Amino acid sequence: MGKITEINSTSFVTKLNNTEYAYVANGVINRINAMGVEELHAPAEAFAKFQERYTVLEDLVAKSRIADETAQIAEIDEQQDALLVYLLGAIRNAKSMPLASKKAAGQALYNATKPYAGIHKLPQRQQVQKVQGLLSDLAKPELTVHVNTLGLTSEVEELTALNAQYAVLIDTRAEVQRINSMENAKTVRLEMEELFKEITLTIWAFSIAAPAEVLTNFILSLNKLISDAKTAYNQRTAQIGKKEEDATEGDDEVAKPEDSDTTDDDASEEA
Repeated sequence: MGKITEINSTSFVTKLNNTEYAYVANGVINRINAMGVEELHAPAEAFAKFQERYTVLEDLVAKSRIADETAQIAEIDEQQDALLVYLLGAIRNAKSMPLASKKAAGQALYNATKPYAGIHKLPQRQQVQKVQGLLSDLAKPELTVHVNTLGLTSEVEELTALNAQYAVLIDTRAEVQRINSMENAKTVRLEMEELFKEITLTIWAFSIAAPAEVLTNFILSLNKLISDAKTAYNQRTAQIGKKEEDATEGDDEVAKPEDSDTTDDDASEEA
């Protein structure tokens, strides 16, 4: 019997953040698909489930990248509120303009936008819907000419862009809440870890019972993936530690209680 190629320990992957973990999982999936499920004797059902769980995890990771959507929504809401107040105020004030053409444009637009008074005070989703209605009205040919007359085209275009972004962020937040209520990354990862063990141990067992070049190549490639992931993880954590050390150098004051508590919690989690 030739030399047995062992699979490197993967215990450290539990320390990876979700993005790093998803990267490793994707690497495993790509390697198995490239070398062949049947050729590797990978358990098909477990591999299919692993891929399905990876898709869920990747979705969670993607959503978490915009976990600050609430802050973004608040910022856009503030911008949109200010723009709405300005736009509707400009239309209202145009009714009193001395120039007949602008006065007529102001009156026509005021009549059309009167139902939208106070729109900036509405709840977020209602505001988005109402603003869309306002924009649809202002896009009508008979009103567009008045918007141009009052020189408010840029404001309407900006409002259109803001509202589109606003709508996307609100929908994204709702989707995040839906996904989080159904799945959480910790649970998904625990399931994936069990599936990963089943898949890799089966492949490794066949590499002993029925040695083949494809099996050895897979294990070597998997070991390289694991090694690279571990190196990247160590570099990231080292950089974090260096930044924390630099932040405390030269500080003559004793750390605040809440800072100490946070550090202890972080340390216990890593332990």
